[in-house]
Amino acid sequence: MGCGRRVLESAFTLLDVLSRAENGLGLTELARETGLPKTTAHRVAEQLVDIGAAQCIKHRYFVGPTIARLGQCWQPDPELRQAAHEPVRTLATQARTAAAVYMLHEGRAHLVTAAVCPGQSWLPPSDLDPQSLPRTAVARVLLGGLGEGSSAAIPPGQRRQRRSDLRAWQQFITEDQGATEGIRWVAAPVWPTDGPCNAAVAALVAGPTLPPGLKDMVVYAARQIGQQLQFGGSK
Repeated sequence: MGCGRRVLESAFTLLDVLSRAENGLGLTELARETGLPKTTAHRVAEQLVDIGAAQCIKHRYFVGPTIARLGQCWQPDPELRQAAHEPVRTLATQARTAAAVYMLHEGRAHLVTAAVCPGQSWLPPSDLDPQSLPRTAVARVLLGGLGEGSSAAIPPGQRRQRRSDLRAWQQFITEDQGATEGIRWVAAPVWPTDGPCNAAVAALVAGPTLPPGLKDMVVYAARQIGQQLQFGGSK
């Protein structure tokens, strides 16, 4: 049992190092970065290559296709994705635009689910990195709704929001700061039964004007998702 655990720990340590090496790593570099003996690093790396978790190209190791495929299946909150599925699609259809739900995870706004209206040819970004995140309406919703104990930074001038402040979001959620060129964002918070803001619903509009009533539609979708979460997800 102990030996098997050590092998697993070595494999995940190696994969974690490779995930941060854009140009791959040679065996000597791999051993140095993982802290593993060179013979161990080589044995584990070759085992990972055999199952597709790593690949070796010109004596340099990279993350393999199996890990990429598994990574695409990962969700930070499967229950939230289930609860958001129908409200997001309804929002996209009624507003005739793109809609999405994001949640904050490790400094990035991670895409939970998205939908576009018929005829739309583009999708919301898969996530928002730390450079673009602070300039979006999604960030103002997520960071503003965090609990008081959170260490995440709040954009200058933005106070933390509480569940009782929900009406105030309707004056707050339009995004015109150009974080994503040519796209206007409208976002509203998803509140769980208790605690801080759980996620943000966003509508993305490619154009200079917003569809009539869009802010109300976004807030309504957020409330629907919150209710789904309260009662244990969609039925």
